[in-house]
Amino acid sequence: MNRRLCVGAVCTLGLISTPAAAFMVVGTDAGQSAGPTSHLVVLREEGRSIVGISQTARGAAKPLAVVIAVPRSRTGTVRVLPVTIWERADRLAAPRVDELWELDPCELHPNQQSGPAVPSAGGSATAVAATPSAPTEGDYELSVLNDHEAQNAAKWLSEHGYRVPEGADAMLTAALPKDWTWVVARIDGARLTFNNGVATLPPLGFVAEGKTALPLRLAAVGTAAHETIVDVLSPKRRLEAANLMNLAVPTNLDVTADAKSDAGGLYRALLDVAFDRSPGVAITEYAWLAASCDGCEGGVGFRPEDVLALGADRLPSGEDGSQYEVIVDVSETLSKAPEGPIQLKPETAGCYAKALKEIAGLEGNAEVLLETGEGGAVSQTRIVNASAEALGKCVEEAARRQKFDVPNAKGAVKVRFALLSRAYLGGLVMTRLRARTLKGGGADLELRAAAPIEGGREEGPTGEAEKKVYFAEHTNNFRSRYVVRHPWSGSIACDEPKRGVWGSKPNGAPAPKNTATPAATSTATAGAKTASPAEQKLQALLQGGVLPDLGAFAIPFRGAEPDPVPSASSSASAAPSPSGTTSATAASMSTTNGGCDCAAGGSSGVGGGLAAAITAIFALAGRRKQRRK
Repeated sequence: MNRRLCVGAVCTLGLISTPAAAFMVVGTDAGQSAGPTSHLVVLREEGRSIVGISQTARGAAKPLAVVIAVPRSRTGTVRVLPVTIWERADRLAAPRVDELWELDPCELHPNQQSGPAVPSAGGSATAVAATPSAPTEGDYELSVLNDHEAQNAAKWLSEHGYRVPEGADAMLTAALPKDWTWVVARIDGARLTFNNGVATLPPLGFVAEGKTALPLRLAAVGTAAHETIVDVLSPKRRLEAANLMNLAVPTNLDVTADAKSDAGGLYRALLDVAFDRSPGVAITEYAWLAASCDGCEGGVGFRPEDVLALGADRLPSGEDGSQYEVIVDVSETLSKAPEGPIQLKPETAGCYAKALKEIAGLEGNAEVLLETGEGGAVSQTRIVNASAEALGKCVEEAARRQKFDVPNAKGAVKVRFALLSRAYLGGLVMTRLRARTLKGGGADLELRAAAPIEGGREEGPTGEAEKKVYFAEHTNNFRSRYVVRHPWSGSIACDEPKRGVWGSKPNGAPAPKNTATPAATSTATAGAKTASPAEQKLQALLQGGVLPDLGAFAIPFRGAEPDPVPSASSSASAAPSPSGTTSATAASMSTTNGGCDCAAGGSSGVGGGLAAAITAIFALAGRRKQRRK
């Protein structure tokens, strides 16, 4: 069974009944293979997730196919998702290179310790993007395999001209649960845009039920090394790997001025060093509110249309109505309360819930003019406008049943309906995870909710720049940030100068001196490991050339406290500003990670006493790797 699918469409997603769907890329040419990265965007609530896949491919511009496991009853639910969703995620999570100047040590500088940073152009999402931009047009052709074909998927693909990578045959069979089948999304590679031999395919989406697990190994089959970026959007929750060690990317490192123009090279080298020294980890790169971030330019962050395009209406909160928002505004001539009589809002919310069952995706407003008589009872009504006739009539009838404060008065009842409330959008946390799968190894990625973390701000819990990862009291505030610092180079003519107060470049500040510290030189003896190209690159861009202590960024498991999804009745207030969050280090408490009882330290960060043990593990892994050479 074949059907055409327009890439530009935004469609409602269906349901999948097991933790995740496996996927892989195959080509028709021997030189084609899965690309270096997969980028997933996951919208998750407890028990259900929408999974969007943006997959890369290498090789010639010839026909390709994305093979996805789907329940047989839901084969019609695979849809193409907008590329803009991935672009927004990249802009949010892009590492920042800030530039700070030390202020005159002989002057008072209140509120300037974390003064406004100057973002470097080198820290933009474009500079650090791991893959080229996705194409904006093109068509997939979907083929649904029958039971016999699905059990022999490798044979079916070969008969249709696709080259199945070595080792994929057994994996295809193992990845297919009972009552599932394979959906093959075929696309002509000539329609794609290749950059240095790599193209990004249009994103595909589906819905997963149960525990969230992402099939990294099948996606990486046929590649020497494969990285998977996973951006998870979840209400008030940070997500982390449940089956891998978790490491936060080192942040707030002081860098040389050269890093401003080479932010991409700096970050790539940092990731390579982290993966090389700690193989098998999942690296957390970002954990912050999804709708905005501290210091971002205007317009960065997820919008309601992005979350709805992913398929938010298919989540539990979408089906029970707690995602949408109803805002009631009653004229002052009719009521002292802005929302009017207490029963008016819930009754109009009922109107909206009823209308949504008949008109999917309905949003907009309704306005009713009315007059009151003796005692405030409604005597006359007239619908001025409404997004749907039935909705306007329902609001009119709800208004007729109310008794208003002011008798013998005229005024309007205005009601605005939104499919996604400000409270729901404002509470979404985006977590970016990255995992690397080497040929013939690695594990799939299982996700779990975890306690909030913070790191990467100029002024942290101790009053100094956050050089570690910390547990937070309530809100996630972790990001990758790197700083070029210009020490004070003018005269110091006071007895008690206060050094280390940083801020934006002051007017008339003296030109900075060349403060770059030469990279650390190797004093290795015969037989010692030579610094890798990534380590050498990182040493050249870090002040002092000293590589970061990964143990300070290890994240032991600490479960997230239960927190209900916002309801429609409590979603009238705007989302809180992330910059207003109160930070704190984690309280000393017992945590569990892989069966180990560890203390989450206070000012020493989330690793606490665990840091030394983690560092030892990383060192041991490095020695084992050296012996294998």
